[in-house]
Amino acid sequence: MRENCQWMWILVVAVLTGCGAGVSTAPEAPAFVEMTEDEKCQAAEEYMIDCGGDPIVSFQNSCTGDLAEDLLSLDCGQLDDALEAAGIVTTPAAPSFGGANPTIKPGNYTGFGASLACSMGFNFACPVPECTWPAGTAPGPNDNCLDWLAVDGCGQCEYYACREKQNQCGEEGYLLGYVGKYCKRFSSVTQPKLSPAGQAWMDNVRECLVEVIDSSTDSNTSCSEIETIGVASHASCYAEAGFCSLSLTDWFAIVHTIDPGDLPFKQLLATGQQCAKSWMGF
Repeated sequence: MRENCQWMWILVVAVLTGCGAGVSTAPEAPAFVEMTEDEKCQAAEEYMIDCGGDPIVSFQNSCTGDLAEDLLSLDCGQLDDALEAAGIVTTPAAPSFGGANPTIKPGNYTGFGASLACSMGFNFACPVPECTWPAGTAPGPNDNCLDWLAVDGCGQCEYYACREKQNQCGEEGYLLGYVGKYCKRFSSVTQPKLSPAGQAWMDNVRECLVEVIDSSTDSNTSCSEIETIGVASHASCYAEAGFCSLSLTDWFAIVHTIDPGDLPFKQLLATGQQCAKSWMGF
């Protein structure tokens, strides 16, 4: 039993971190002999994405044949230092939660790298369409923020904007900069790509996260406490809504909606532990 549980746990962590099944191997840079400068730069950009890097808007404008050759000669783990040395990226400051900031701000992914990443299923690189809802269904300015749950789909994400008016945690705070941002992206970008079971899971998680914040905090709760309560609720809401029984295709779409480096490892482990317990019948 202990051995089976150990292998089940390895599978959970592997899938949730996007490693996939089986033995993983590091991407290999393509060989080039007779390539134009543009082809070298395109190959270098594709290699960076294969290595798990963020799309970089300015890369094609800054790339030279020599730089592309240098990048293609490096291992994946050496790319960040090389790009920083070339002045193409800078080391981002850590946010108040969730790990390092992405190199490009969410919603600003553009160009070849972004469209390629989006088409490959990396939903964090996809543009987020504006959310709309039927006229007359939105709560009024004096209504309870929880009334936004009566609006279907992405409209429910407006709950966090309503709470922001009360608590004023700022654009980078948990309400707008994390859960509100991801609520919109999951609802408008990812949910339509999920299986019927995955779409039902998304509906349940969206409501669960709102209900936890609403029942556990109010207008007098500090922003740091809202963040602590909110982040802690993700793993339980995911598992209780049925994340552990979703298909691998749904798992991939869900995990890759989150900006690279923006998934708290504790949240990952907590979700994995709950899935392992569910699978083992605990």
